[in-house]
Amino acid sequence: MSSLVSSLSSRSRLTPPAFSPQTALMLAAMHGKTDCVRRLLDAGANVSLARPPYRWLELASRIVMFDSSQGRTCLHYAAYYGHADCLRAILSAAKTAPVSQSWGFARFVNVRDDTGATPLHLAARQGWRRCVHVLLENGAIVSASSGAFGFPGSTPLHLAARGGNLDCVRQLLSWGADRLQRDSVG
Repeated sequence: MSSLVSSLSSRSRLTPPAFSPQTALMLAAMHGKTDCVRRLLDAGANVSLARPPYRWLELASRIVMFDSSQGRTCLHYAAYYGHADCLRAILSAAKTAPVSQSWGFARFVNVRDDTGATPLHLAARQGWRRCVHVLLENGAIVSASSGAFGFPGSTPLHLAARGGNLDCVRQLLSWGADRLQRDSVG
């Protein structure tokens, strides 16, 4: 792994080629490779980067870019696959990253994918209690409504309940989730 990180020593190599939908950081987050996540972050990987910076997106790429298939960042992938340690590493790095200064840390934690799902929606749906906790500790909006993810208007609480994830339901309620909030199916 150290040879991989060494070969990625220049910032340009930390950005994926135009044909790749995911960055090295996203792949490490997806697979729970916390040490690799930390090394990539130390080498200068961009926590907000997810789509190769096409020329017509150069301005947008300075704020937050998304992968080409679902509009997800490395934070979404770590949350979806249940890698709480990767979430912690990414969030720690994001606090001092340019995205936090220009966009705001809370906005990064609550960034939505193409379906309107935040990382908290994904973690709650999958039943990853530790990830739910890490995200809530870092400012995730406990009752955020989704767009088209799940049923339109679904909150993390709806998704955890539908998935039978009682630990996540309890945790979301303890953080103030609105148990009376409705989605498109009631």
